[in-house]
Amino acid sequence: MDDLLAGFPVIVEQAVVWGDMDSFRHVNNVVYFRYFENARLEYFRRLDWDGIQAETGVGPILHSTHARFRLPLTYPDTIRIGARIKEMSIDRFTLEHRILSRRLGGVSTEGTGTVVSFDYIRESMPSRRRLRFPALHNIDPLVRNAIGPSRRERPDQSAIRQGNGRLGQYMKKSRGPRANGWLGKVNGRPSARSISGFAPGIAFAPGIPVAAPAA
Repeated sequence: MDDLLAGFPVIVEQAVVWGDMDSFRHVNNVVYFRYFENARLEYFRRLDWDGIQAETGVGPILHSTHARFRLPLTYPDTIRIGARIKEMSIDRFTLEHRILSRRLGGVSTEGTGTVVSFDYIRESMPSRRRLRFPALHNIDPLVRNAIGPSRRERPDQSAIRQGNGRLGQYMKKSRGPRANGWLGKVNGRPSARSISGFAPGIAFAPGIPVAAPAA
């Protein structure tokens, strides 16, 4: 059964308790999201996001979550919850989850959770900057595929900035009511977020693979 969690570098094992069930005598659907949360928080712990948040004020916040219920869990049982990165962008990543039931001998639930960076000091999305997780590749050997092309393979940022500057000059010359409105301004200059469509946030950096916890 463990092969069903192959490729999940973070795995949390826990018991299904009697109180997880509802009047229909199976685990209530809300509880599965708590199971996902347990694996997600373990992933954050290995990223040392608490330490990064203490230093920068930027921490995680759950943007959205989804579950596909396949087999109902009941008490008593022991489950294993896997977490791995499925998608990643500059200010967010999506974790994929899978729950295995020892009693049922198979997959009970699958799902995802999208996590966004949030500045808890300013109580807003963080300003555009690069925040690196040195431990990220220590956790997830598949994260390089999730991140996509390397920095060298990405578009030339200087060309993007030059294009933004030309667009900003054009908008100033237009002198229309939207000349500075929809673009927005930062320190008197057009906002890169408004012009290029980039969301403010953080970028995630690579590291070294590490084995998943033993069964």
